[in-house]
Amino acid sequence: MATFYKEFFQPKVDYRPVMTKEGINETPETWLSFYPHKTFVKILETLFQKFESGDRSVWIYGAYGTGKSHAALVIQKLFMDDEERVKKYCSDFKKEIPTPIADSLKKWRKQKPLVVYRCGTDQISTPQQLLVGIERSIREECRALGYNVPSLSGYETLLARIQRDEKV
Repeated sequence: MATFYKEFFQPKVDYRPVMTKEGINETPETWLSFYPHKTFVKILETLFQKFESGDRSVWIYGAYGTGKSHAALVIQKLFMDDEERVKKYCSDFKKEIPTPIADSLKKWRKQKPLVVYRCGTDQISTPQQLLVGIERSIREECRALGYNVPSLSGYETLLARIQRDEKV
């Protein structure tokens, strides 16, 4: 007799095979169901070690479909979401998230960091394209938070000029 996964567990009704920024923001609580597995906790630990050393970024990589995007989006939520939801998450997963990690999160949240999520490198083939993409993501996140970002990069100035000239 064959055994099927559905005999052991049922995926949630709102399950998504790929988590996106739009998906995780559908409801304020969407991200709270992310299970902080050992690899995720290790990513947080590495991130806090980097912060202590002065670095401010971590590159998450791995095979397609392993949850990198979802993990990165949850990290962004841990730093930038409502404090009560973050406390709830840490409390709900107290067993999985060691106290030193939860304490480090509290410490770094107080500094109000800007955590920018960016995924996908399929359209990037040069270091300049990567930098422009990162710059664009930072600017978009700042604008989404209501900050005025007046300066344009050389790339955006050129793009605006081309668009303006096409209309003439």
